[in-house]
Amino acid sequence: MDDEFLLRFLRTKKFKVEVALRTIRNYYRHRRESPEIFQGLRPSKLRHVYQANGQMRLPHRDPDGRPIFVLRIGCWKPCEYDYYQLRKANMLCLEDICLDPAVQDCLPARFKAVHVVYQPSVFNVFFSLAKPFLTTKNINRIHIHGSDMASLHQHLPPSILPEEYGGVNGAFDNTKYCQSLYDREDSFVQDMKYGYCP
Repeated sequence: MDDEFLLRFLRTKKFKVEVALRTIRNYYRHRRESPEIFQGLRPSKLRHVYQANGQMRLPHRDPDGRPIFVLRIGCWKPCEYDYYQLRKANMLCLEDICLDPAVQDCLPARFKAVHVVYQPSVFNVFFSLAKPFLTTKNINRIHIHGSDMASLHQHLPPSILPEEYGGVNGAFDNTKYCQSLYDREDSFVQDMKYGYCP
């Protein structure tokens, strides 16, 4: 493992070494127990998923300097690719956020907020069922806006959002972002070579 890789874990755990080590162990345990996600994890093998234009890191950060990852689950095409391929594509996007030196000071792997928009009514039922299993801290980080873009804009200004979310940055288009993933394929492949033996 190189220093940059280890620093990702230390930063996200506020440089608490024991907590970071536990996270590294959990990360590798998850990789070992979920081969359907981590084997062959490279952007070039997921072009068909990215072409659905369903996920990307937005080019602008939120007012606190944090990266914004958008997942448009409605773009998922289960007849063209399965759930595990969707998870792989999203995993690479999250790995990309953690690797970006421009956002590392923002503790990129610590989720500060989840904003849900245009959700179907069934989402509210499932969320109500899941709430008892979530911590108060995590519940407070989930913001459900529906189609109320004014509510979303209280957290994320229109100046950083695509048109679909009441923004002024043109239509949602992940083409450039995905090209940056393809261009960095070697770094993803290298990271997948790292391991941990308990």
